[in-house]
Amino acid sequence: MTSAARSVPPIAKAAFRVRVMIEGAVSRFARSHRYLSGSDLRVSAKAEVMAVRGAWRDPEQRLLRVRELAAAVDDLKEQLQLCQGVRSGTWATWRYAKSKGRDTRILGR
Repeated sequence: MTSAARSVPPIAKAAFRVRVMIEGAVSRFARSHRYLSGSDLRVSAKAEVMAVRGAWRDPEQRLLRVRELAAAVDDLKEQLQLCQGVRSGTWATWRYAKSKGRDTRILGR
């Protein structure tokens, strides 16, 4: 493992795992929801990862970046709740997402 890989903060690792989890979950969505709801989830997850990266790499603007991160996390949570409400995926998809909830709890702090 390189020194750069070890220096990645845990929140960045968690955000990446959440994004990977969402990609996996969206791939199991019903076709009618995969392209609209799934696309929105993917965009929200990407925004979250980008906000984490910005907060980590821009110490001079860290407060602003952390506020952007908080907004990105809220947007992602809202998208997840919306998809669950319309049952975009199968119940197995949501059980999988719930089992990965540790990473989403880390991001919510």
